[in-house]
Amino acid sequence: YLPAGRETFERANVRVDDPNPLYRDNPYVQQKGGCGEGGDYMHLTPDYVLEKDYGEDNWGPYGKTFVHEWGHLRWGLFDEYGLESLSGESYPHFYRPSTGGIQPTGCSVHVAGYNRHMATGGRCQLDPETALPEPDCRFYPDF
Repeated sequence: YLPAGRETFERANVRVDDPNPLYRDNPYVQQKGGCGEGGDYMHLTPDYVLEKDYGEDNWGPYGKTFVHEWGHLRWGLFDEYGLESLSGESYPHFYRPSTGGIQPTGCSVHVAGYNRHMATGGRCQLDPETALPEPDCRFYPDF
């Protein structure tokens, strides 16, 4: 190995640092841009890196997690799934882009598919409070 030259923590693509108060030990990519615009850096914590059982028990196999986060970092991919909160609310499975309409969460602008209620298979209803499809609605791509 060669000694570090111009590398600095602030310029690193992958950083190992103290837990973020919001995400704690969860691996994540600081991503401010839109779909297709790479992220700023990947954040991992010392506990995640050094405690393999802890990391894999909570976030799955290291390789899969790293590649998933790398997609955010390198290619600006958004998560392809929403998250269910403890209160039953969902972290969005859909969003309203500035161009109008409703899009499923993820970089799926060019993917054809349809929305269906995940339990009934029927049409999705719009939530009157959010004007987005109801929480049990999912996007199913045509393959």
